[in-house]
Amino acid sequence: MPATEKHINIPLCHHLVEYSLERSGGSPALYEALSYVWGDPNNPGKISIDGNELQVTISLHSALQQIRHTLMTRVLWIDAICINQGDDVEKGQQVGYMAEIYSKASRVIVWLGEPENGCDKALEDICLEVDQRSMSSLEPQVKEQISTLLRRPWFERIWVLQEVAAARHVVLKCGSVEVDGHAFCVALNSQSLGLLEGVSPTVQNVVHSAIYLIQGAAFRSRRVASSSMGRFSLGIRPLGELVEVYHTRKATRLHDKVFALLGMSSDDQITAGLSPDYSIPWYTLMERLIKVLLGQQVAVATWIDMEMAVIQSRGHIIGKITAVGNPQDRTKQEVTLILKDQWNELSSVMRWDLPPLAKSAQIGDIICFLEGASNPTIVRPCKDHFLIIMITAPKLRGNFLTGIQCNFLLVWDWDDTYARIEEGYFEELMKVRSPDHLGTSTFSWECDTTRALNMAMVLEEAEDYQAAEGTLQEFVDNQRKQYGHNSPYLLECEKRLESLRQILKHLNRTQDKSSNCPDVADKLHCTNSRQRESWVVRIGAQRDDMQYIAATGFFIRIPGLGKRVILTARSNLIGSRGAKNKILNIGWVENGQFTEYPTVGYDIFVSASGRPDLDTEVDAGYGVIILHSTVDKDISEVGFDFALKLGLDDLQGRYLELFGYGDGQFEPSISSGSCLACWEDSLKHDCLSRPGYSGSPILMAYEGAYAAVAIHTSIRHSLRLNERVMEDIFNWTKTKETNKILQVSPLHLGPMYLQFRPDSKYAVIRVGYDGLETRFDVLPAHGHQSGCEYVFRLRPPLAWPRPRKERWVSWDMKKRGVCLTSTLEESCYVRFARRRGEVAFKVIKKQGRGIMEACMQATGLRDDRIKGAEFEGALSFGMYYRNKLRDGTQFCLRSYEKSASDHFDL
Repeated sequence: MPATEKHINIPLCHHLVEYSLERSGGSPALYEALSYVWGDPNNPGKISIDGNELQVTISLHSALQQIRHTLMTRVLWIDAICINQGDDVEKGQQVGYMAEIYSKASRVIVWLGEPENGCDKALEDICLEVDQRSMSSLEPQVKEQISTLLRRPWFERIWVLQEVAAARHVVLKCGSVEVDGHAFCVALNSQSLGLLEGVSPTVQNVVHSAIYLIQGAAFRSRRVASSSMGRFSLGIRPLGELVEVYHTRKATRLHDKVFALLGMSSDDQITAGLSPDYSIPWYTLMERLIKVLLGQQVAVATWIDMEMAVIQSRGHIIGKITAVGNPQDRTKQEVTLILKDQWNELSSVMRWDLPPLAKSAQIGDIICFLEGASNPTIVRPCKDHFLIIMITAPKLRGNFLTGIQCNFLLVWDWDDTYARIEEGYFEELMKVRSPDHLGTSTFSWECDTTRALNMAMVLEEAEDYQAAEGTLQEFVDNQRKQYGHNSPYLLECEKRLESLRQILKHLNRTQDKSSNCPDVADKLHCTNSRQRESWVVRIGAQRDDMQYIAATGFFIRIPGLGKRVILTARSNLIGSRGAKNKILNIGWVENGQFTEYPTVGYDIFVSASGRPDLDTEVDAGYGVIILHSTVDKDISEVGFDFALKLGLDDLQGRYLELFGYGDGQFEPSISSGSCLACWEDSLKHDCLSRPGYSGSPILMAYEGAYAAVAIHTSIRHSLRLNERVMEDIFNWTKTKETNKILQVSPLHLGPMYLQFRPDSKYAVIRVGYDGLETRFDVLPAHGHQSGCEYVFRLRPPLAWPRPRKERWVSWDMKKRGVCLTSTLEESCYVRFARRRGEVAFKVIKKQGRGIMEACMQATGLRDDRIKGAEFEGALSFGMYYRNKLRDGTQFCLRSYEKSASDHFDL
């Protein structure tokens, strides 16, 4: 160091020498390396190199003046002098050696600059007697000086990270003051000193990332080695993580934001495709980086001089962040995330440590796995696209499951563009990012229609149903404004909207019920996942040829039966010669454990041989196993729901799940997809099938629960649980009532019955039984745990002139009328109630939040009205008579006592 001030003005003389890095072996070399900021190239200083004058920046000139010895030679590595900065080829080659050069140096000198405002004195003070000081004893002036020091440009530069990360010993120098790097870090990390209090969060993040690297210098091995591919690397973090932590650092050229991190990367195979090369354009380098991190299959658009890319890829949702911690350790960010379970639901909770990202993770961020990537990606939903928060996140512990594949439009932006546009629409972002500066693009922008539909699908898959509904509703409104009802997307979107609203309705009901009981919603969610896992069964059977088969079936909830019913494919129950298989055992998962139970008593019912599947010629029939005994305390809660309505609706485009036991598996697995085509008896889907899945349930969300809509029979086809299939099941389980008449009270006015006539839209009340032809079948409408509802289906008499599709009885509460409809609607569903010992049943219909009993009032009828010629033995139950009826009237479902076969006993 200079002995006196007069040495400052002595000319700086240097010699270039060649030094082989191999000479040092595993020990530190006999040179020191300088880490500094180049600074302003204007007004340069002059030094002598082997007698030749060389201009250097004033920052480097002042550093050399302070670190030279007066009486002995000092050997230094200085990149601005040792690398020919005018030769991009040499520069690229030397950059590849930077990590090794700094790691083998005896020490790395960090030059913070000339002293200003007492910064040099403050640097010295905080490293003296750190353990004896406290926050109260530190002068406010010193804190301000330290704050000023930490805002110096050195802490912001990208290259200094690798330089101190590689170092075995770091010293920091400001003016003539020199301090040990480890002591400096201890002081800044000391909570008692509180040196970082009052410093902006941005500066804190920058400083902490440097501290993290400096303080580890003393503990790094003195022996250095090359990677498995011959490239020297410090192996600190994977390249993707390094980029996300440090891309806000400043660099002379944008290329440095990538090349400066290669020497710290821990993944050889990745960085092998990114050798330093300053001759390629920035936009090409950015594209290469993305394809190295995510795979070659992604479509990428980059800009000439902008730190941004647009990426298009397919992928799966695997979870989302539900909580963000605030740890004292600023070298990481702890988050809580919830992962998809085998039911494609978010239910598995785990902790996850992330590096200190430039864009911190937030609650609601989505974790996805992009097609071709080896690590998950964290993204944040915007209006119609996603912002990448972490392009390659740390790998998750254990196994995780994926759901339906989605399309992602991703924006990877390294600067503050999103702070300016407030995470708006994609088109707004493109206006900020001038298209004229687009460097390369391997795809065309998606239209607003595609973006909106893809966005809604991802949000729904991430279980952000409210946002998905809002996105779809906005899209539907815009389509109607532009195209009216001629938009080809309206029908599909309205179906999806209805499904989302049903889910939200169920979630709101669950939230209301759990508002007075903490954590009930979470417990219910997890309990349902375990229950559904136990409703898919593995069937072990022996055929008539003594061949053992393992197949899949599932419990289905049949109201009022009191026994377990397993529904499966016919081929699992019948052998090749038509004989029924012997059921040896059945097993399912309970409390996370697969258990098999021997079958003591059971009945098998099968359909007639079904129409063979067109693709595989597999028998498309179905059958049930009814177990004689059960250990269930409440059998009404066992099994998947069904819904007659879903067997009639067009399900094309709807989200489906296939859940079954593959061959040799003792744990069910799930596959997600959608309905590709839908016919009266079958549907085609794109769920992934496996051997052993025959007989598995095809599930769909309905009324806030999962309902079975089909039985999987072949690779891509499934047999729908339509009206015919469910009627067979009701017959086998004896839960169907057929050929019934509906008698209306009061009895003292004479026998009155509900009748449909060919010439009247609404039903009438017929006086007397003679000649009555109106009869009904009464079927369970669904198997919801909330209670069974029933539907009346008309049995049309011979020569019935009205359309036979109009067969479902609709109880029109608003018009006080009863009519027929061809579709199952909410107005078709009724409940039954009766008092103990009574044969008659009230038909109860809900209206709004209350319950109204749709009935005839005794005082509302007079004998002259009943027997009058105007009605000819019938009273209108429709528009004509509605204003003459009063609240509290009753319909009663009563068995016809003349015939025992007509007895209605629920």
